[in-house]
Amino acid sequence: MNAVISDITHNETMLLGMVIRQEENIREIKASLATLNEHLGTFEQSVNSRFEEQGKQLEDHGNKLDQILRLLNRLTPKPDQGT
Repeated sequence: MNAVISDITHNETMLLGMVIRQEENIREIKASLATLNEHLGTFEQSVNSRFEEQGKQLEDHGNKLDQILRLLNRLTPKPDQGT
């Protein structure tokens, strides 16, 4: 009977050690995920700001192109005006 109780105690101790190690692993995983989420948020903000900047630059180029086209239309004679 003592041998059975000793085996049960041994196995219980082993299981307790495994559970404690699993808890430590879970804490490490949670910390890693939190860090990853922070980096992902920073990356997302960076990408969004780059896209916004590109959009502004494209808009500026579009405005400049419109200005150039208006100038060319003024300088180019119309077919009914003759040359």
